[in-house]
Amino acid sequence: MKISIDTKFSFPRLNYVLSFLNANPLLSDCMAFSLNGESADVRISYGLEKDENSKKFFIKAQDYFFSDKHQIKNLVLFANAYSYESYKVHSVEITQQPSQSFLVDKVFAFDFLEAIFFHISRVEELDVKEELLNDRAQITEEELFSIKNRIEHYPVVDRLIALLKEIFLGDLPNVATSLTFSHDIDFIRKFKGPFSFSKKLIGTVLSRKNIKELLNQKEALRKDKMDDPYNTFDKILTYREDVQKKIFFLMGGGHAYDNVYELNDPIFKKAIKVCRERNYEIGVHPSFESWQDINLILREKERLEKYLGHSIKISRQHYLHFDITRTPSLLLEAGIEEDFSLGFTKHVGFRCGTGFPYRLYDFEKEEESNLIECPLVFMDSSAINQSKREETDLEILAQAFLLSNTNGTHITLNFHNSRFDKTEPYFESLEKALKLFQSFGLPS
Repeated sequence: MKISIDTKFSFPRLNYVLSFLNANPLLSDCMAFSLNGESADVRISYGLEKDENSKKFFIKAQDYFFSDKHQIKNLVLFANAYSYESYKVHSVEITQQPSQSFLVDKVFAFDFLEAIFFHISRVEELDVKEELLNDRAQITEEELFSIKNRIEHYPVVDRLIALLKEIFLGDLPNVATSLTFSHDIDFIRKFKGPFSFSKKLIGTVLSRKNIKELLNQKEALRKDKMDDPYNTFDKILTYREDVQKKIFFLMGGGHAYDNVYELNDPIFKKAIKVCRERNYEIGVHPSFESWQDINLILREKERLEKYLGHSIKISRQHYLHFDITRTPSLLLEAGIEEDFSLGFTKHVGFRCGTGFPYRLYDFEKEEESNLIECPLVFMDSSAINQSKREETDLEILAQAFLLSNTNGTHITLNFHNSRFDKTEPYFESLEKALKLFQSFGLPS
């Protein structure tokens, strides 16, 4: 089906949204959007006022996020709820509205084109007030629109797209949610030397973790240098061939959050071997301060490439340290084609409103970027933080999240090898959550 957006507006950001819609897996095989198309099965008028004599569908342009003249840092935005039959979607509006129908007499209740742009471009992360920044110079997650409005647990953009398919084709997508398994390898070993055990023992006592298990780990390590608690690659790397599989190795950095491990370490060599046996694509995990430093990205990427003997095309920023205006261009300059960084560190959910990979927006050039973003949706660290905050068992949290998103999206997971340390109090729940995802979609 051909759908034309008929408008006098000529925003590059509008073209970007139409390109995004045309590439979306839920629509790409059945619907095509164009701007002022010569021929179309459906025509949608997009403007400030509706022509009462027109028989076209109509979207009243909000005329805010598509313009590069506006700043949103002083705005109060609303996620108003709208329904269509039994389906519910949310807007991004500058005025509060009561709950109402999404479509009445061919008139859409809100500017869903701008709403899509708002979520996927990450425009809300531009020009953020200094008092809203965290200690990493990024916007505090609690200040993000989706978190503030408690809509992060489902993909608001993917649901909008599904509803458009229902409206124009009479067919809600019944596409099973697909998965990408990924892993960040920040540490190869828990015990680096004779003094590291003493540090771990003090930390274990202070945090009331499993001291007996720590002593068992020390005894096992004394007998076999490969038997380190962080050597969990056999357990966490999946055998499944029907899912995407990625792994990211931290290769350096001088910040307190960084870590450096030797590439001749037997555990590192084993990790690479398991990755290759199970068909994982290997990527780099650029260090904390690399988000604005091309030299760090290149140095760390080249270190891993030299060891592997081939180029690297994928990455995820350490601590998800990402600047929406700067980091994408640096990654592209370094030869990275796909990034996996845009997710939450303290919450489970969809930071970009979608789980599907898509091209980011280049705000400096005001055009579509060549960098493909694969949003991070469920990370072990985020789930741990949320389960502690909400006093909910991590396994139950993971199960509820998965059950509410079984169709019409994509979920990229991130499990760290170091999180499966048996001394940690959340170990058992995290292990069950991993098994839950590993069995998702398989015959019962």
